[in-house]
Amino acid sequence: LLPQYTLDLGPDVEVCAGETASLNASGNFDSYVWTPAAYLSCSNCPNPQLTAEVDTSFILVAGTNSGCYSVDTISVNFLDTQLVYFDTSVCAGSFVVYNGQQLPPGSVTPFVFAGANGCDSTVVVQVAEAGGQGSFEQVDTAACAGSSIVYDGQAVLAGDSLFLNYTNVAGCDSVILVVVQALGADTTEESVQICQGDSIFIHGGWVFDEGDYAAVFPDVHGCDSTHVVHLSFFDPIQLGVNVQGSCPDQDNGSIEVTVFGGTAPFTYVWSNGSTGAKISDLPPGSYTVTVTDANGCQSVLTVSFEEYPLISYDYAWGDVSCHGEGDGWISIQSPDAGLTYSLNGGPFQSDTLFEGLSGGEYALTIQDANGCVYEENLSLSEPPPIVVSLPAEVSIDLGESTILNGEVFGQDTLIYTWTPVDGLDCPYCPEVVAQPLETTTYQLVVTDLNGCTATAYTLVQVNTNYSVFIPTAFSPNGDGLNDVFLLFGSTAVEEVLLFRIFDRWGDFVYEAYNFAPNMPEFGWDGTYRGKAADPGIYTYFASVRFVDGTEQVFKGQVHLVR
Repeated sequence: LLPQYTLDLGPDVEVCAGETASLNASGNFDSYVWTPAAYLSCSNCPNPQLTAEVDTSFILVAGTNSGCYSVDTISVNFLDTQLVYFDTSVCAGSFVVYNGQQLPPGSVTPFVFAGANGCDSTVVVQVAEAGGQGSFEQVDTAACAGSSIVYDGQAVLAGDSLFLNYTNVAGCDSVILVVVQALGADTTEESVQICQGDSIFIHGGWVFDEGDYAAVFPDVHGCDSTHVVHLSFFDPIQLGVNVQGSCPDQDNGSIEVTVFGGTAPFTYVWSNGSTGAKISDLPPGSYTVTVTDANGCQSVLTVSFEEYPLISYDYAWGDVSCHGEGDGWISIQSPDAGLTYSLNGGPFQSDTLFEGLSGGEYALTIQDANGCVYEENLSLSEPPPIVVSLPAEVSIDLGESTILNGEVFGQDTLIYTWTPVDGLDCPYCPEVVAQPLETTTYQLVVTDLNGCTATAYTLVQVNTNYSVFIPTAFSPNGDGLNDVFLLFGSTAVEEVLLFRIFDRWGDFVYEAYNFAPNMPEFGWDGTYRGKAADPGIYTYFASVRFVDGTEQVFKGQVHLVR
């Protein structure tokens, strides 16, 4: 057979009587036939339940749909269980103890144990009443703790009990329980606290130290009773102190007490009548404080202090050099160490120099290592401001000039400096003539004898109008009016480089070079080669250079009239 078609029912099975067993077939089969089938829950299933209580061998034939079969046999053996009855009797009111359990008369109690073969073994205990009556009596008495009594010849300690067993005439038990109560010999306790250094009366004597104090007294029963007093001190008051001595001639000393331990709240009484943890504004001397806590405990402290030594110092200062410069200074010199300095209530510093100060009143505060302060008042002077004024803007035409005059207030002796110097007639004069060739911003710096300065600015706007005036006609008839044809120009014109006149045929009849405008001697008088020129239209050509170096050409016609 193939392995998957091999039937295996396993080893033979042992089952305790009264229990059920399960038979299990292995392998992949489609049909099962068990023989015999009378004791099984099913005869055609792989895992039937067995209900028989006799030893039996079972045969299983297992088959598949393809016609394969396999056969196996298994034996089931049933193990015996035991049942034992135990009969006894006791007197009424008594009991039997079996396996640690009290069994009264008339009871039937089963006990189940494991047998040697692993199956249950049952013992049934049946208790009958013997017909007699037992009795029980409790005797209560008392004795002082640590002593004993004697009952029926047996000693029983206080706090213990004793069972006495007797047999009555009916043959039943008679039990007497003797219970002895322990009297007295107890201990009572109390806790007491006192201030350290105080005393208290305990058990007939004065006690000064912490500890446990015990005494023995007889109680109402005549037994000893112990009373223990646990004596301890309240948390002691410990004082810390912060002393600030008095500054020279100021009577500003202070003493502050800090309490450690004790029980709040605290009260303070000082030798000078003050109350509170801190006293201030004190002259040098000795002061005593008594501190009392909520328990009435006290601590006394005496503190003395002296006046702090006087420090030595000197100071110097420098005034402000010019208005608004903020270069004043104050310097302190001292041989004493640990000094700090403050100005006008500002933060203290160790640096002895204050710089960058403006003019005004200053309060100098010097603080030593003890917190004592010394004050000095001083003043730093500051020169008045130099005020210089110029017009914001001046407008001129090219070639023109303007007068610039700086108005100065606040000083007499001054030095004037104008920049840039281009176009100025005097760069160090209070009043200058400015003739710039282009729009220029002039700066005036005024300096006094201390080197203090003030500055002003003015913008000279130069209007560049490159133009000349050339007449359109002239009449050289000797009447003194309009007898000469010439170029007229403003101050913007520096020079006429070339001036030519042509007749209608293109021949030039007049020419002049490098002359200033507005000069009749360089104009055309209407003659040509020493003779009067014919009336008519003539053409002119002029090359002109302006004061800023610009050159321009002008062309046109002029009418000669006779």
